[in-house]
Amino acid sequence: MNKNFITAFSVSLLLIANIGIFAQDSTKTKAKIDLGADLVSRYLWRGQLYDATPNVQPFINLERGGLKFGAWGSYGMLSNFGEVDLSLSYTYKWFTIQANDYFFIPDEKAEKYKYFNFDSKSTKHSIEGALIFEGGEKFPLKLTLASFLYGDDRDSLGNNYYSTYFEAAYPFNIENIEMNVFVGITDKENIYGNGIGLINTGISACKKIKINKDFDIPITCSLVSNPQAESIFFILMVSF
Repeated sequence: MNKNFITAFSVSLLLIANIGIFAQDSTKTKAKIDLGADLVSRYLWRGQLYDATPNVQPFINLERGGLKFGAWGSYGMLSNFGEVDLSLSYTYKWFTIQANDYFFIPDEKAEKYKYFNFDSKSTKHSIEGALIFEGGEKFPLKLTLASFLYGDDRDSLGNNYYSTYFEAAYPFNIENIEMNVFVGITDKENIYGNGIGLINTGISACKKIKINKDFDIPITCSLVSNPQAESIFFILMVSF
C-alpha cells in the first residue's frame, strides 16, 4: 500500500478522533469552540520575517476541559506564501504541555511541498514540543520553552538542528490598553540565528475599537526587534 496514502489516512483518523472527543457530551463537559482571523501588515514570528506582505491568519480552536485542539493558517495577500499549523495541548493549573505541527509553504505553486510527506529527510513539516507556564492574575508572567523534535529544521547537510526557543513575556494594562513586553532567546546556531543570543524582543499594545454594544475590533501594534540580526519591525494586527 502506498506510504503517502497510509500517512494521509492516519492523519485523517487522528483529526476525526480529536473532533469526536470534543463533540461527545459537549453540554456536560462544556466543550467550547472559538474561531476568527487576524490581518497583519507583515508576518513576523519569533523575530523571523516569513513574509513581507500583508497576511490573513484564520484560526479555530476546540477545547474541552484542559484539552485543546487548534488549527491556524497564514496566507500572503500579495504573495504565494502559505502556512497551515495544527496543535494539541493540555493545561493543568499554571502549566501547559503542547505539540505543534508547522507546515510552511514559501511558494504554494512548488510541487515539492507535499502535505502527507513525513519522511525525515524531505518532509516540510516541523514537529515541536513546548512547555508553557502562565501565572495567575497576581503573577501574570508567561514563560515558553519550545524545541523542534522532528522534520524541517535541518542544516545544509540535512541534519536536524533541534532548534530551541525560550521566551519570557509580561502582560499589563495602561488606561484600558492591553500591553505586553517580551524577550526571546535561542541557545545555539539553528533556524532562528547564527548562535546563542537575543532574537525576539519587543512590546505590543492592544486597543479595542467599539463598533456597537455587542461588537468591538481589537487593534494591536507591535514594535519588535531581532538584536542578533540587527533588524526591527513595527507590525499592525487587526483581529476579527
